[in-house]
Amino acid sequence: MTNTDIELGDLVRDRITDHEGIVGATDEYLSGYRRVILVSKRETLSLGRGKDAFDVEDLRVIEKRKVEPTPIKSHSDVELGDEVQDTVTDFSGVAYIRRESISGCLTFFVQPRGLHEGKILPMAAIDAFSPKGHEKENGRAKTSCCNDGASS
Repeated sequence: MTNTDIELGDLVRDRITDHEGIVGATDEYLSGYRRVILVSKRETLSLGRGKDAFDVEDLRVIEKRKVEPTPIKSHSDVELGDEVQDTVTDFSGVAYIRRESISGCLTFFVQPRGLHEGKILPMAAIDAFSPKGHEKENGRAKTSCCNDGASS
């Protein structure tokens, strides 16, 4: 199997660290880069909560669909690179990362444009869970809720 065959719920192993886990989330970046979040029982390398992010190119599938993922609960016509605005907080920026999780959640990490006091502002995670999709208003996709500025 190739690394493009890796899906939510697969049991995979990192070829460098030998770390093994279930694919709990997939991240697709605006640049086309793809990472996965592995969930495992053992102490982990960086996140310390049983989760670690790995480059998809370094992973090999051990068992397909070890855990059955929940279908994505939302529809979204937001594409990476779209200007988006949260309908609750009015937080706005560019959809930079699209995350699908094994629990059926779809989240976009949004990078605000511009600088604040000479610094890049942190990204915010905005959940996309509107069953009817997102309306575009003045060329900006409207999302349905925000995760209080969580970042990747």
